[in-house]
Amino acid sequence: YFLALGEVAEEQLAWAKANTAVVLTELGDFRAALRLHEEVRAIWECRGAQLLVAKQDHNIAYVNLGQGHFTRALRSLRAERSAQLQAGFP
Repeated sequence: YFLALGEVAEEQLAWAKANTAVVLTELGDFRAALRLHEEVRAIWECRGAQLLVAKQDHNIAYVNLGQGHFTRALRSLRAERSAQLQAGFP
């Protein structure tokens, strides 16, 4: 339904999904949180929003951390940092 409303609605849906995923992480529903964060990441990646992709990498890292997947978490954080450097963040 939201996709039929255009790009602005898609962005709003992405933000809602990201916020829902953060709450799900806090509640311990890591599988659902990871799925939503990955969906949001794909949306931002399609739009070329490097810093928002990096933010999702950060969120994905915390989901992995919560599950005890430390190596995956570090990979996500490294991807986030690379995106920040490419965007010119110190």
